[in-house]
Amino acid sequence: MSASEKALESFGPHTDDFLLAEYKALRAEILALEERGTNIQIAGLTGIPTLLAAGEYFRFSFLIIFGPVIILVASMMVIFIQDSIMRNGAYIKDRVESHFFNTARGGWEHFLEEHEEPKHENRRAVEKHTRMSVVVAFAFYYMGATALAYTQTLATTITYAQYSRYAHHIALSLALIYAIAFCWTTSFILKNFPKGTGSPHKNH
Repeated sequence: MSASEKALESFGPHTDDFLLAEYKALRAEILALEERGTNIQIAGLTGIPTLLAAGEYFRFSFLIIFGPVIILVASMMVIFIQDSIMRNGAYIKDRVESHFFNTARGGWEHFLEEHEEPKHENRRAVEKHTRMSVVVAFAFYYMGATALAYTQTLATTITYAQYSRYAHHIALSLALIYAIAFCWTTSFILKNFPKGTGSPHKNH
């Protein structure tokens, strides 16, 4: 028995009330996270191209040069929110549902993770593919933003006589930094992208 399970037992006859209160709080948090995540995805998918276009139109060089950073932050925010939702779901599945049903099967979260019937092996398939499609879209945005950042850095550096001879080196160095950041972020996302609520949160 884990320390958290022992702590639950200390509530005695009030354990059910405590778990129900936690369930309601977690469900409310999940709904809030879902709304926040949807807003970030919509803002990212529509706002990032608009922001980069505005930077190009109004000649805001810093927006173009640091565009990839904005995209990285947006991507990590999406992953963080999804991880928080799955973590809450894992607690509901492992602590709340298991307590009330007193079985390995029972409750919505358990239902989503069942793999006994072949036709239901991928109950989260649409959810996974939808979330990943957003990350893929951000990846394309990132590559495009990196190309823009390279050309903008090159153009900006050339305008300064004292740096013009190093313009290509500076632009390539920035592109290399963004490429390394992209590889690291991709590796991190593939390793940690939440796929379910398996205990102990092992489906990441």
